[in-house]
Amino acid sequence: MLKESRIQGHYRILPIRGVPDDAVRVFIRFLYSSCYEEQDMEEFVLHLLVLSHVYTVPRLKRLCEDHLERGTINLENVVDIFQLALSRGTSGKSRKGGKRWRTATPFSRKCSLSTR
Repeated sequence: MLKESRIQGHYRILPIRGVPDDAVRVFIRFLYSSCYEEQDMEEFVLHLLVLSHVYTVPRLKRLCEDHLERGTINLENVVDIFQLALSRGTSGKSRKGGKRWRTATPFSRKCSLSTR
């Protein structure tokens, strides 16, 4: 990834391909603050799930999985979610009956202030 970086002005740009720039912004915000806005989670939950898996951010991954379980799954995205589950694996699921065994995430919270 560092080989693909480029310098723009005084900043080094590291491209993260395959996800929208706004999803990367939400992801980086979560890394620094452990919080998110519900609207951003609704819009980018699948992209955040992929980023959280690729960059090993278990708290965000659990939040995305919980969000999907609570009703984000619909006819338009069920195939994408199933493919993600097969290719990335799912955390916190036991092999018998799909029961949850993980604990809650006490440090993640929704943010009310927008940084846009």
